Amino acid sequence: MSIYSQVSNETKAAYNLYDEIIGLENTALSYGKYYSEKYRTLDNNHQYFVKNDFVKGNVTYQNKTFYNVYLKYNTSEDLLIVKNKNQIALENALVSNFKLYEKDFINSETLGFLELIYKSEQFIFLKKNKKNKRKKLNESFVYYKFLDKNTYYLKIDVNYYEVENKKDVINHFPELKKLISNTYKINKKLYRTNTDSFYKLLGNVISKHIKNKI
Repeated sequence: MSIYSQVSNETKAAYNLYDEIIGLENTALSYGKYYSEKYRTLDNNHQYFVKNDFVKGNVTYQNKTFYNVYLKYNTSEDLLIVKNKNQIALENALVSNFKLYEKDFINSETLGFLELIYKSEQFIFLKKNKKNKRKKLNESFVYYKFLDKNTYYLKIDVNYYEVENKKDVINHFPELKKLISNTYKINKKLYRTNTDSFYKLLGNVISKHIKNKI
């Protein structure tokens, strides 16, 4: 399912060597706004996807793909940040897609960056990773706490539909009502504890049924 899986290792190595020679600060990745931390947090709480660290990932920016560059994703402000000599917040409209922590993201334009959860020819399940900011006050200073508030979407053709429960899925596949309901019923624990994996499973169940009918 990876966006970058069809690119050979030799091609990636060639791109990496070129970028290393000229320096990332002299490539398209230099175009953006200087980024710095705005919010004080405590107890390792942060607004980033997975960790508050730059890690190697891939990004397609201004129609060019960069491999193994240092990135982190601010899910509170929906910003992708790259590290070269400085920290640069890339222009969202110019980011086509990116990969971070082995997760693929696309730019949906209307909804911002969405993580690909399951993809078939007929539909896609996606996730909006979001952290909401809460202002806090202790005895001597102000700090902020970031809380997860993720949302799932079903994309059919060019349209995105929010998915909050099984009824939202059944609305788009009414002929599979029993199959979808049973999948939710049998996998209630998975749905509660690992929603991403549940939607991967549900996507596979629906897609398999559709293909068998063709």
